[in-house]
Amino acid sequence: MSSRRDLLFLRLHAECPADAPVALQQQRLLAALAPWSPQWHGPPQRYWKIESMFQFELMLHPPTRTTFHAVRALDREGWCAAQDEGVPEIVWNRRGGGVLFLPEVRWASLELLPR
Repeated sequence: MSSRRDLLFLRLHAECPADAPVALQQQRLLAALAPWSPQWHGPPQRYWKIESMFQFELMLHPPTRTTFHAVRALDREGWCAAQDEGVPEIVWNRRGGGVLFLPEVRWASLELLPR
């Protein structure tokens, strides 16, 4: 069972066209994640592998297995288990027409981290 001190960490990689400000993408992500009271875990960073993508890191609340599974239920087809023993972690890759939060999201990871 999760304690109040656990962290539910979400990392997203999303396309941010040059003509669209990153701040607009941040606002759209906050709106899409509103049911889980998101908080930024640092500023967005350009993804070093792909120039048109930014990495966004957020904490979701409450940090529980229930929240973890609610996010997973948004697109069960795109998520797969990560190889980290003891820490619930899943990775999402866009498949076909799948969308997670925003159409621009291409990849995500979700971890429930004990503190």
